[in-house]
Amino acid sequence: GILVVGRRFDDRIVRTADVPFLEVLAAAAGQAMARLRLLEGPDATGSEAEPARECPACGSVAGENEAAGCDCESTYVETNAPRLLAGKFRLTRRLGGGGMGAVYLARDVGLDRDVAVKTLAGTSVPHLLRLRPEAWAMARVVHPAVAQIFGVESWRGRPFLVVEYLAGGTLAEWLRSGPLPAPAAVAVAAQLADGLAAVHEAGYVHGDVKPSNVGFTAAGSPKLLDFGLARRTRDAVVMGGTPRYLSPEVLSGRPTAEADDVWSLCVVLYEMLSGEHPFAGGGVDEVAERIRRRRLARPVTGLGETPAVIALAASLLTASRPERPATARAFADVLHEVSDEP
Repeated sequence: GILVVGRRFDDRIVRTADVPFLEVLAAAAGQAMARLRLLEGPDATGSEAEPARECPACGSVAGENEAAGCDCESTYVETNAPRLLAGKFRLTRRLGGGGMGAVYLARDVGLDRDVAVKTLAGTSVPHLLRLRPEAWAMARVVHPAVAQIFGVESWRGRPFLVVEYLAGGTLAEWLRSGPLPAPAAVAVAAQLADGLAAVHEAGYVHGDVKPSNVGFTAAGSPKLLDFGLARRTRDAVVMGGTPRYLSPEVLSGRPTAEADDVWSLCVVLYEMLSGEHPFAGGGVDEVAERIRRRRLARPVTGLGETPAVIALAASLLTASRPERPATARAFADVLHEVSDEP
């Protein structure tokens, strides 16, 4: 639908401050209308729009006429996603999930390509509104190091985000095999820094840069994904995030800014080089306290043959905020200089 905004009933012009309220109102109305259509009308797409059945062991999604059990001898269970989303995205396998929802591999039957379909755990208006900034952020940024968004769909009032499928897996999966060679780690971090700079220049901060939110194409090119905590740079709102990758300032209650995304990427760089988190060890509170005090879990000299770039990452993570790169562009320049050194 289309929401047209004109003069108010008191004949005054709608203020800029009124627009967010109207957006929330329109989103709530749209969701209510979708539910009414579901209750009052037949299922227009037939059995294809029925809930998908997936294997809890391997994540595979059953076909329409497939037996009750999977080849891995587990029984399929019903999911909160359709077998065919919007008549064109056929779910094939669950890629992952958690408290925020699930991510599925799907086939775009119209364009004959693989995509990733992400949904949230709930169907409430707040959940729908939380998905919209992610779509806006990903759609506004066109960069080789930022995953593409293909659309936002809905099913039974539940929102779904359709994004680029990264067949190369995530950085978290790569790191299970150990650290990356220094040149490769610096190259990945430099590309991600360039991508973050594009996100920031579009007016957004990512808010949750970490290895599991970095994916790779089949050719091995890194891309930022999962903009679930993305927000406008000017929004003075304290958002969530993964504590192990939050900066000292965000842990102390400040809203996430560009420099905090840079801090998170620097932690990721250290992890790629050393194979371990710079502040890891003990419980969550202990790790958070180390981050606030900018004290590494162990000295860099304890990492054996230490490349100069690990020392660089360590120096940035132990420096005060004014001494760290303030922007992703500045951090990218530093990394490009390091990668150009013989």
